[in-house]
Amino acid sequence: MTMCASTDTYRAPQKRKITVNLHAFAYNEGSVGSIKTTRGLPLQPNSLIDARFKLQRTRKFSKFQDVKLSNLDGRYSEVQEFLDQHGNLSRLVEFEADQLESRIKFWSRRWSNVHVAIGSNWGRHRAVAVQTRLAKELQLRFANHPDIEVDFRYYYHAFTLKPMVQFPRGHRSAECNS
Repeated sequence: MTMCASTDTYRAPQKRKITVNLHAFAYNEGSVGSIKTTRGLPLQPNSLIDARFKLQRTRKFSKFQDVKLSNLDGRYSEVQEFLDQHGNLSRLVEFEADQLESRIKFWSRRWSNVHVAIGSNWGRHRAVAVQTRLAKELQLRFANHPDIEVDFRYYYHAFTLKPMVQFPRGHRSAECNS
């Protein structure tokens, strides 16, 4: 009696794909209900992060008094460093990343598209800084995950997004004056 070799080959299970939509919004424009979808309907987020953490005040401190920082949004490293020094940006991001990591693992079993709303007073500095840092942290955590592939999309509801500008540091050299 001869045994035939099986023609079945082992297939590794496909990764579950999930898109995490990160929405930065402003509480001064209303609550989470002020966020609208592309169809104009109110967004119902799967998770809400309140980024209205208190900034520690020092004698010479005024919130974003420096014109350079007030004109920037939370995507810039200068604003993120300021929020790290005078607030608890890193601690908030670490805590929320732990929470969202377990939620994303759970959500990926059921859904392929989830929404996370991040709100601050004006939706420009703190909410966007938390959004940016949180996406980077979660990308690192899910980079080599065996089962889940995560894609991040960013939405800004409180201001018109402008292209990022790199500010020159120091003085111009003699070559630049020509």
